[in-house]
Order: sequence, then C-alpha cells, then structure tokens
Amino acid sequence: MPEITAEQSVFVAAGLPARALAGLRSNPLEKDFMTAPRTHLFDARLHFISTVEYGYTRADVAVGKPIPEEGVRFDMFFEGYVRGEQINGRISGIDYVTLGPDGVSQLHVHGHIVTDDGSHVAVHAHGQARRRPDSVLADTQETLSFSTAIERYSWLNHVEATATGLANLETGMLDISVACEQGKAAAARTASRSG
Repeated sequence: MPEITAEQSVFVAAGLPARALAGLRSNPLEKDFMTAPRTHLFDARLHFISTVEYGYTRADVAVGKPIPEEGVRFDMFFEGYVRGEQINGRISGIDYVTLGPDGVSQLHVHGHIVTDDGSHVAVHAHGQARRRPDSVLADTQETLSFSTAIERYSWLNHVEATATGLANLETGMLDISVACEQGKAAAARTASRSG
C-alpha cells in the first residue's frame, strides 16, 4: 500500500485502489488551485449512473471524434457517499458538463447530501476536468458552496470549499477530496453556534 495522507485514508477504508490514490496525490491541477493551507472537510466517491447526450456521445469522446467548435453538452447524473470528520452521508445530483474543443470540460454541479443523521445539505459546484493524455483518467478541480437550514450543519453555509479529484472515464467513478482554507471551517462552526 502506498503512503497516503490522512485525507485519503477514507478511500482506503472504502476499498479504493492504490492506483487511484496515486492519481489523487499527483493531480496537476491541484498545484495551481489550492495554494493556501487547507483543512480537510470530506472525501467523496461518486458513480455516474446515467447520462443525457445532446447529439455527441460519450462513445464519440472515447474514439476521439472531433468536438464541434461550440462544444458539447452532457447531463451526468451521479450518486455516492461523503466521508469526513464533520459530515458523512450519501450524495446525489447532476453535473451539467460542457466539453470544449480543447478537451477541457466545464463542470456545473447541483447536488444533495443526505447526512447519516437524516439532514439535508444542498451542494453547488463549478470547475474543470482535464483528461490525461492517452488515458481514461481525468483530473478535476472545483469550487463548492453549501446551503442548509439545519442548525448542526449551518456552518457549511459560510464555507467556500475547493475539491480536487480523479475521474475514471471508463468506469464512471469520481473520487474527490474537499477542503477549505485552514481555519475557515472552525471559524464558520463557531460563528454559527454563537449567531
């Protein structure tokens, strides 16, 4: 088993393959995206369960068919789980993906977390995915915001998080690690308790 960070230990417990862990550690987008010290919020493992295609298919992508100049759209429905110190549960949603002719995907996610205690947290994310050359793997980077009126999780309303991850385009799996600026999560939890 390769050496892993504390943030990635959740994936080990969930049986994530070591090769995927190596991919998460070596995400080239992370170097530019997360420069300030980060506090881990949670890890997520998502599975894309269905896709709406608009004239250009995922099979077209796989065989290298040229992408039209205006780009192509996919609506990708997903489900999975989140695991962290403060939030655990199931997640589902849809990623409105626009794949550009340069091969970069623009991500626009609307999700819904149902925590293990039955609370509901809305998730909104936007970002990018870039496929690795000659690979079924794509690196992802996203900015996330949350919304809930559940007091226990209301601190999330004040946190803007970042996520980096690794998608396997062949299996339809996406593994991400979500973090926020160091100290922001604790400050948000304290403010929501005192407010």
